[in-house]
Amino acid sequence: MLGRTPFRAVFTYPCPRKMREIVKMSLIERETPSNIKDIWNTYHAPRPQNVSTVLTAHQYRLLNSRLVTSPFFIFPLRRKGGRFLLLLQSQEKSQLFTFLDDYKRAPERATPYFILTLFDEIIVQKGDW
Repeated sequence: MLGRTPFRAVFTYPCPRKMREIVKMSLIERETPSNIKDIWNTYHAPRPQNVSTVLTAHQYRLLNSRLVTSPFFIFPLRRKGGRFLLLLQSQEKSQLFTFLDDYKRAPERATPYFILTLFDEIIVQKGDW
């Protein structure tokens, strides 16, 4: 009998979703940037598990360039009775936030606290706004 490998639970985050999986791109592409922002925020408002915002093309490019040059970043956050540290790990269009202590103990098992996904599908069409 061959030896068995012990089972380990490992978190795998979902592949970055495409914007077209959330909204009808043919309708969104017809809208002005201001209307797109309103539609996006209205869509996400009743979804308590989601947090959303809309960046200008300039803000997106600046954020993305910083994520490329610094794919790991530590955020010290205050909480009642002290602080805790979140680690951001940038992976293409997904930014994973996990507790730094969890990552230091076992990087492969550090479950993300939340995931930030950046959608850039309409930047070229809508330009700098």
